Amino acid sequence: MSNFEDNPRRALATRLYRDDCVSLGKAAQVSGLSVSEFIDHLGSLGIDIVRQDEITSREASDPSAWLAR
Repeated sequence: MSNFEDNPRRALATRLYRDDCVSLGKAAQVSGLSVSEFIDHLGSLGIDIVRQDEITSREASDPSAWLAR
């Protein structure tokens, strides 16, 4: 993959996703990459694709609901 600064569309998509302005799919579309390629791109920049919120925090702290399935 090219350098982050060398691709304006990718840089824009990354910033929009990082700043929670667009979804992962929309950011991938803006970047011109597939979703899996964009996930790899984000990973190379150290940007998490899973965002922790109240629900994920609660589920992570008490996995019993998932284990009961």
